[in-house]
Amino acid sequence: MKRSPDPYVLTVGSSGGSALVEEALSSGMDVRHCPGPPEVRCPATAERRCPLRKGARATIVFLEGRDHDFPTLPCLAAEAGPTVVVVNGTRLPLTVSDDYALVGSDKGAMGVLEALAAVAEPIPA
Repeated sequence: MKRSPDPYVLTVGSSGGSALVEEALSSGMDVRHCPGPPEVRCPATAERRCPLRKGARATIVFLEGRDHDFPTLPCLAAEAGPTVVVVNGTRLPLTVSDDYALVGSDKGAMGVLEALAAVAEPIPA
């Protein structure tokens, strides 16, 4: 019988912000990182499923403040599962929708974890 992969959280984008969250999350769960476009060729931009996103229990996407038009970004497709969008350099309050949460980077790692808890099922350690 093929063993299913362990649950993990995927972080996408700014390595500075995601490093902070990875440190917080690494105490209890697997975290994987994708630098996102333009550093890597994103399969979602070619309308293909992302294998990293497909296997993730939840995804945390870091955007720069000037890129906050998040509905147009392929990595944020609804069929990809629960998503937290962290907008770097902003002071946005936590906003929760059905399958995503939006939060400013000023909330720090704890704010991102709170946003993650609001949209994703608990991820076993």
